[in-house]
Amino acid sequence: MRKLMILTVLFFALILLSTSVLAINFNSLFTSLFDYFFPSSPKIISAKVEPVKVEPSDWMEIIAEVEDKYGVKSVFADMASIEKVELKLVYGDEKKGIWKGKWFVHSIEVGKSYNATIVAINERGKTSSVNVEFHDDPIFCCRRMVNITGIQGWIYRRPITINNTQNSNTLTDYQVLVTLDTESLISAGKMRSDCGDIRFTDSDGGTLLSYWIESGCNTTNTKIWVKVPEIPASSTKTIYVYYGNSDATTTSSGTSTFLFFDDFEDADISDWSQTNLYGTVSYSVVSNNVSYVVKQGPSSYTSGYRYKNISVSGWDGYAVDFDIYVGSYGAGSTQEGFQGLGLAFFDTANNYLGTVSAGMSNFINDDGASGDFFQTWNTYGTPADTCCVINPNNYYRDLRYHDGHSTGYWIRNVRVYNSSFSNVGKIMIALRHVDGSGVNDWSYFDNIRVRKYTSPEPTTITGNEELLPIALVTLDTASLISQGKMRNDCGDIRFTDSRSFDAALWTRNFSYQLVSGCNSTNTLFRVNVIPISPITIGKTFYVYYGNSEVTSASTSITVGLGNSTTTLLPEETWIRISGGTENLLITGGGGNLTIK
Repeated sequence: MRKLMILTVLFFALILLSTSVLAINFNSLFTSLFDYFFPSSPKIISAKVEPVKVEPSDWMEIIAEVEDKYGVKSVFADMASIEKVELKLVYGDEKKGIWKGKWFVHSIEVGKSYNATIVAINERGKTSSVNVEFHDDPIFCCRRMVNITGIQGWIYRRPITINNTQNSNTLTDYQVLVTLDTESLISAGKMRSDCGDIRFTDSDGGTLLSYWIESGCNTTNTKIWVKVPEIPASSTKTIYVYYGNSDATTTSSGTSTFLFFDDFEDADISDWSQTNLYGTVSYSVVSNNVSYVVKQGPSSYTSGYRYKNISVSGWDGYAVDFDIYVGSYGAGSTQEGFQGLGLAFFDTANNYLGTVSAGMSNFINDDGASGDFFQTWNTYGTPADTCCVINPNNYYRDLRYHDGHSTGYWIRNVRVYNSSFSNVGKIMIALRHVDGSGVNDWSYFDNIRVRKYTSPEPTTITGNEELLPIALVTLDTASLISQGKMRNDCGDIRFTDSRSFDAALWTRNFSYQLVSGCNSTNTLFRVNVIPISPITIGKTFYVYYGNSEVTSASTSITVGLGNSTTTLLPEETWIRISGGTENLLITGGGGNLTIK
């Protein structure tokens, strides 16, 4: 019985197994028949070209990964209907592998895009394809040589470094002293003999600054005061001095430079008030064969002063500078004689605070000194230390008072008053005259000025000479745009000193500004040609255009006091020769052809 049961189970199992095999064979047969009549296409897993940007004479590599169950028979690339390139199996096998090929690029045009159609064919003759885009690596089609032909305006400049590192105050509208060797510049023909072409600009090289030439034109130590808008605290600042323009005339102005200035060149002293203590002091404007000056005296047995009130409310510090020439001070006389300048101080409510003064005197009791000394007095008549040994009958251009930001008031570097006045709102500048009977002393005053003062004062260093870096270029962009050689917005213009039409090979681009007139016959550009060293007449650089894929690189260029003028040479055009390794350079004007 048990054996019967086992045989029965085996019988039914054989029946089931036979049914499954028949089903499997049927499915396989169906699949084979379907593949025979309807074969599948190869599967292109990935495809690419390297590089994507090319130009004639480049080699391009085509790469495709292809899979097919029947086996891949061949793979090729149709390069934009220009040429077919066969790919070879380099990795894997015909059922799944990587295929590669190389193409020598030719006959493509500037600025155009193309498709490489990669086609895979299997053993059953079925195909698959994908498109991979590539395009011309745009270079510039055209250029013109630019020749520097001259200079407009100022030819030279020098940087001046203002050192305020020792001062924690930011200085505004501050007058700084610059010394310049104008003698060597004039002798070299770089500066006018009267220093009339000197100009100063702010750090941008274009904003003009007020200045005043104090003394020494055509000497090795020309003194010039410059009003600087802002000098940062504990730092440095650069300004520029320009020169080298024979057509320029001086703009030196003490009035524009200082808080107060009078050089009496208008031959008028009526705007100075006068107070006579006894007698009537003689004041007049006269010529000293160089300029107009105020003459004080002689007038026997007189005492008084000519004065000017200056508001100084809110000032943080100031200095009063003046030139004095003492003709006579009564030396040897028993009568009083004094020629000098005084400062009277008043608070903001106009209350008198005190006076300091300095001048030549024959007072025997003044510090035991004779007229060989320039003497100083404070408010109470007690003589202070003598300032400086001088000789009569000379000009003294560096005599000055200043509020030293510390206790006391100073003349030159000598303290003349040991306490500072507070809340000063006004100072009176007084030309002081005292003449005893028969003394007949007299003096000249000139260039009286008031300026800002801080302690310590900034110092200046003048740097090396520079030629002007900006070149002006005028180009007819209207005709270039109409010919299709330039973008409508002039965005493909570039300036360089490189001779290559391929921007990738340029070592430097010159920054430039499109000033005006794109798509006109007179488009104006400012070009910074600093990389050209030295910048001289006859130097050349290039303007390139004709590249549709680049955009404008125009940027703001500061206008200096002078520019290089330029002329353009005929256009040169870059032509590619299909299938070759050479390129053709056509130079306009004479029909010259140059193989490059």
